[in-house]
Amino acid sequence: MINQKRITQLFLYSFTILIVVVTISNIVNTLSNDIENKSKNFAILNTLGMTKKQFLKISFLEYLTYLSISFVLGGCFSIFVNYIIYFLEPFYYLYTFKMPVIEMGIVLALLGVILFIMMLYLNKKLKTNHIIEIIKDENRRN
Repeated sequence: MINQKRITQLFLYSFTILIVVVTISNIVNTLSNDIENKSKNFAILNTLGMTKKQFLKISFLEYLTYLSISFVLGGCFSIFVNYIIYFLEPFYYLYTFKMPVIEMGIVLALLGVILFIMMLYLNKKLKTNHIIEIIKDENRRN
């Protein structure tokens, strides 16, 4: 009985880690593609006089919007799923439902770290690319 419980926990934790890794890679891929697709817009705004600090502020607010929306939607969905799982337990009436506040805090912190890393990536990208090269590359693609 104990071995079966441990095997089930190991499976669930492994599956959860796999989902987290896939989700993180999806977020990073989406944001890096977003940066690549907006490089021409960044170059045009740069020629109009926008500073790198303003670029970073715009990107930070955009990523913060992504973070907020994903946390709110994912949080609501996860609370709903946790509540359903609570009622699927055979003896659910023996204990009270507890919201996973700590786990949600960990997820929010992880999303914040991803946001910070993507901001560092964008800052590095803005330092290495020159305006003329970005526009030439964009014209070559089209």
